[in-house]
Amino acid sequence: MVIKYLGDDEAYKVAMNLEGGGIDFYSNMANCAKDAAVKKIFAALLEDEKRHYATFSKLDEALKDGPAARPYEIDEEIALYIKSLVEPGIFKKLPDGEGICKLSQQEALGAGIQAEKDSILFYTEAAKSCQSPSGKEAFARIVEEEKGHLVTLARRLRQIRGKIE
Repeated sequence: MVIKYLGDDEAYKVAMNLEGGGIDFYSNMANCAKDAAVKKIFAALLEDEKRHYATFSKLDEALKDGPAARPYEIDEEIALYIKSLVEPGIFKKLPDGEGICKLSQQEALGAGIQAEKDSILFYTEAAKSCQSPSGKEAFARIVEEEKGHLVTLARRLRQIRGKIE
């Protein structure tokens, strides 16, 4: 996996992109969900994604003035490279804007499940490759939180399917 070739700053930026996509998705789904339990789940996940974004943003900011800081010109190249890595994004296959509200509860929960799986995979590998002890700890901690998200979403999906099937 290409993660082992990313520097800590790059891994933090990818993580921020993943969390930003999660913020948008869970915010939209919390607003669109008709089932109170699903709405509550999405609202809670939204708050967690905001906290995760802040964690990675703080880690990234701390690198800017440290010994691992990179010249501005390289940052531009890195930004383009990272954008190419994450451009397809976890949530890009979903409809935009109000179209996202047309997803069924099962589709929305399924999209959340897939996003959490993808995040767990990236963060697990990033934790292994990260040079910073605080970055390693953050990735590892957030992996555990994302696993909890996955369980919550999967449990609710099973409950809904049980009512339907």
